[in-house]
Amino acid sequence: LIVTGVQTCALPISSGSTTYLPNPQLKPETLTTYELGGDQYFWGRKVRLSGAVFHTDMLNAIQSIKPTATTSMKTNVDEATIDGYELEASISPFDWVRLWTNYTYNYAIVRKNNDKPETEGKRMTNVPEDVANVGVEFSYLWAKLNFAGNYVGRIYSSDTNTDVITDVPGGYSRVWIWDTKLTLAPWQGLEASLSVENLLDERYYAGSYIGKPRSVFTELKYSF
Repeated sequence: LIVTGVQTCALPISSGSTTYLPNPQLKPETLTTYELGGDQYFWGRKVRLSGAVFHTDMLNAIQSIKPTATTSMKTNVDEATIDGYELEASISPFDWVRLWTNYTYNYAIVRKNNDKPETEGKRMTNVPEDVANVGVEFSYLWAKLNFAGNYVGRIYSSDTNTDVITDVPGGYSRVWIWDTKLTLAPWQGLEASLSVENLLDERYYAGSYIGKPRSVFTELKYSF
């Protein structure tokens, strides 16, 4: 059982072309989740397969709505559910390489909404229909290199699910984003890394925001 909530400001806040409206009546949401899953190993534990199914009951679920084309606000839904499953696999054919992937499917539905009955049976906003990740990691002595891709599927920003076009400003793009990171740890306690996010510099939209362009980061860490 999880109880979560968000704080809202007393005044509207503008960001880009969207104005975020306060909602002083917003209540904390309560989530009760049931999950059943398992792991299975093969080939001397070099291969691992995992799977799980889950069900979540939500009371006073918090979701974002768009009262107008240029405004957004958090509001409560009386009852909602999320049903789905998770699949995961990893393989290490050699000591120096590991490949992995996972996939999650979410069926998030509004079950009861006294304030707006026409949204009952519609998808919850801001909950991706599916999420997938895939990656490979190479390691040798004190060096490690990994590549990873992340995919986020259909997301609705309209509580009536009328936003059918996704790859436009205000929508949510369905796109693979690839990252890579090189880590060097030549001495104990010393670690240096170089990472690139959005390696292919894909242009995508996440609501009122344009997704982060290709970004390069370096880090030097020493622990003792």
